[in-house]
Amino acid sequence: MPLQALAHLVATCCYLGYMPWAPGSATSLVTAAILFVAPPCSINLTVILSLFFGVVGVWAAHRVQKRGLDPDPAHVVIDEVLGMIVALAAVPQVWWMYLLVFALFRFFDIYKPFPILWVEKSLPGGWGIMMDDVVAGVMARVTVALILLLVHT
Repeated sequence: MPLQALAHLVATCCYLGYMPWAPGSATSLVTAAILFVAPPCSINLTVILSLFFGVVGVWAAHRVQKRGLDPDPAHVVIDEVLGMIVALAAVPQVWWMYLLVFALFRFFDIYKPFPILWVEKSLPGGWGIMMDDVVAGVMARVTVALILLLVHT
């Protein structure tokens, strides 16, 4: 398989990025579902998964993005996988918490409040595509932590 075809396969998460409706949300939901049914990950494994998807994702997203005119093509969805891994780090495997994290992550990823849009615009190619979702994931995770803190107080 040529490298460009492999990059396209990875960047689109086996063509999930070509869903006719909301490919980013669909990929985020699939990722959350996979992580929900998988055995709980230690923080070390979460870091390793994040680094793996980050490195591979930057490479693949950059290769796919530079072949088109769009700086963040909608069919590139590997960034949603990484963002959800970050957002779900150390979240208890309870269905409503995963749904809350999913909703918050999609909110931050779609509306891109500061600093998400700044990160996307400031970093070149695959870095901008991937890192804005990392920041959205961090913001979703911090928001869930604050909600849990308020509820348990």
